[in-house]
Amino acid sequence: KVAVIDLGFYGWDSNPEIWNVEEIKSFRSDGSVTADKHGTGCAEIILDVAPNASLYLYTVSTDVELLEAIDYAISKGVDVISMSLGLFNAGGYDGTGPVCEKVNEAHDSGIFFVVAAGKFAPYHYEGNFTDNDSDGFHEFSGDDEVLEIGTLGADQDIEVFLSWYDWPYSSQDYDACLVKWNDSIGDWDRVKCSKNPQTGTQEPTEYIGYTMQSSGDYGVVIYNYSANESVHFDLFIYSPNSSVHLEYNNPEGSISIPADARGAFTVGAIYWQTENLEYFSSRGPTNDGRIKPDAVAPDGVSSYTYGEFYGTSASTPHVAGAAALLLSYNSSLTPDELESILKITSVDLGESGMDNLFGAGKIDVFRAYQGMKGIFYADNTTLNSILDYVRDGNTIVLKDGIYAENINLTTSVNLISENGSENCIFIPLNPSFPVFRINADNVSISGLTFSNSGYAIIIENVTGFNLTNNVFIDNICGIRINNSDGSRIADNLFLNSGEDIVIENSENNEFENNTFGQNCSSTLSFIYSGDMVLKEVSDLPEIPDGYLGTARCIKLENMSKNSWIYLNMSYSDSDIIENEVTLKIWKYNGSWYEDGWNGSRFLDIENNTVGVNVTTPCKSCILTPLTENTLPPASITNLTSQTGNFWINWTWENHAFDFNHTMIYIDNNFMFNTSLNFCNITFSPHETHTISTHTVDTAGNINFTWVNQTTTIPNNPPLLAGIQNLTVFENQTVFIELNASDIDGDNLTYSCNRTDLFNFSNSTGEGNWTTGEGDAGIYYIGPLSSTSFIKLDKPRTIP
Repeated sequence: KVAVIDLGFYGWDSNPEIWNVEEIKSFRSDGSVTADKHGTGCAEIILDVAPNASLYLYTVSTDVELLEAIDYAISKGVDVISMSLGLFNAGGYDGTGPVCEKVNEAHDSGIFFVVAAGKFAPYHYEGNFTDNDSDGFHEFSGDDEVLEIGTLGADQDIEVFLSWYDWPYSSQDYDACLVKWNDSIGDWDRVKCSKNPQTGTQEPTEYIGYTMQSSGDYGVVIYNYSANESVHFDLFIYSPNSSVHLEYNNPEGSISIPADARGAFTVGAIYWQTENLEYFSSRGPTNDGRIKPDAVAPDGVSSYTYGEFYGTSASTPHVAGAAALLLSYNSSLTPDELESILKITSVDLGESGMDNLFGAGKIDVFRAYQGMKGIFYADNTTLNSILDYVRDGNTIVLKDGIYAENINLTTSVNLISENGSENCIFIPLNPSFPVFRINADNVSISGLTFSNSGYAIIIENVTGFNLTNNVFIDNICGIRINNSDGSRIADNLFLNSGEDIVIENSENNEFENNTFGQNCSSTLSFIYSGDMVLKEVSDLPEIPDGYLGTARCIKLENMSKNSWIYLNMSYSDSDIIENEVTLKIWKYNGSWYEDGWNGSRFLDIENNTVGVNVTTPCKSCILTPLTENTLPPASITNLTSQTGNFWINWTWENHAFDFNHTMIYIDNNFMFNTSLNFCNITFSPHETHTISTHTVDTAGNINFTWVNQTTTIPNNPPLLAGIQNLTVFENQTVFIELNASDIDGDNLTYSCNRTDLFNFSNSTGEGNWTTGEGDAGIYYIGPLSSTSFIKLDKPRTIP
């Protein structure tokens, strides 16, 4: 049952969006139920949210009628009251006064009372009475004694509500006046004043209602008629026309009455598309310091009555409908329980946690329904803010973000991230304290990342905790367990921590598939007895010759006397190659040695695990499986060569981690072994030779795969000495003699391009020509080397 208290419900009976009206009743003096359509628009939204709600529609026009309507609604046994109305000068805006008391009465009788915050943020001023020049007029700012409210047109209605915090009755007498600027005198004229007496038996209020007779610039003044105390003013100026603009505006504290009531669930307005707070939405705090509104809901929504319906008037019925839905799921919920569920499941907006703009945030009826089933959501990276509301067995879904908190967890809750550990990160607010101190049984934490803390999680004096799929990175200590039993820690990843897991005075805890590691990661499960510290191994000591490390290792420290640990280290075929039978646990405590620990060694090839019992007390040691090295090393790569006239230099790269040397063969004949990555060999000129290699590791395993390269020393050309130009006369003999050298030592032969003239020796490079009459001219003689065709033309001139 949802009661709607409003000014009127015009058109309710013809509105296709209105149904399930159980009763409509007027408490107005005129008896009207259709004086306004405002209530019709509100009722429509309630049914949009909760279609099966039964409606009780009551109309009022005064505060007295409102009190009667609330009493009647209580008598009808309604579950929810939705009221998108607000009053001024009906109390101290601190939750006191007859209307607030009646709202509290309804709440205490079991009714969830939803009230609009109001749309008065731009139309509110508050401040303490100040009169520095002692002329009796309040100074709003500096020496300004007029609160200008803008240019108003003729026939515009305006209401001025002034009250001061001296309730319920005051002897401090202040008056208020509406004033208008007079250009002809350059000053303000009084238009209308409120001069209610306050002699100790009257309320501290003044009211001006006025219809503008002419347009102009208007303002408000406050005058000390007979007061000897400085009081705190609340001033609201309202006009149906939004042209009112307060020169000095205080949006804070603009909540109307009874939105300030303790028993009211007060609703502010956000625009549905952007979730931005509407500029007009009234906000807290109340004058007694309480946060208001309690939450926000959308406006600007479509409706049959208004088209687009704006204001906290539209937001409030959304919450009333949400409450009706939740009550349909669990009718035993009290108003306080409804308030709690709606708040802690709201989507936090603005500043983290409750604030005077958005309250707890945007109402989310689905999340509220989930909350009733024990599933809650943490928004805006705060978890502490909702822990006071959850109960044992509830689940909290953590939204993406970085949470800077120190949490003392005393409730048995399940904490899970919405989108995985990489998106949900916890760091300490105070690094001197752990991120989580778990002091409740049966706590479950899954899918979180803990970083940059001293202790990420301390678990003390509890049973049944469950930590799975979390990441611990850059912590001094990941998990410390003290005097806690019967729990499971599985599938967690530890990186760069000083200590990963510290176990003290605890037993019967299961550790499964946790990964410790940096360069030497190890995924392992174990059972244990006694105290110990497990740590990742950042740098594994050098492996003994003839063995391979599987990159699975764990460091143990501070094992108490008679403690033991049985490790199951997961490995893959690539870890153990083809030598499973030689896989053993080794211990490093200054040096490596096989340690069967009373010979109890376990190897399960089928399930890819290897384990060992540790019965020897251990101050600090590293445990790792080592396997005999039977795998040939990798072949050399990038085999290249350079040549000289009498040599070849080969270079290559070695990539085998256990490389010892390379075997060198030349033209299929073994030459030598070398641990270097090059070799240089002398040969005769322009010969061709082939190098072949095998690689050998430290265990003596040979890679018999040939890596070859064939290289030829190139043939260099001979060098011919130059011959000079020569001038002879006809009938004389011309002699030439060629000289050449060859760096490779090859035999040389010569040739000449003018054997038609010269008698020439190919073996010596010598020749002659006896010229005759008429041979005068210029001749080009080109001697050539038989091994390199180089043409050298030298002119010979016969004058």
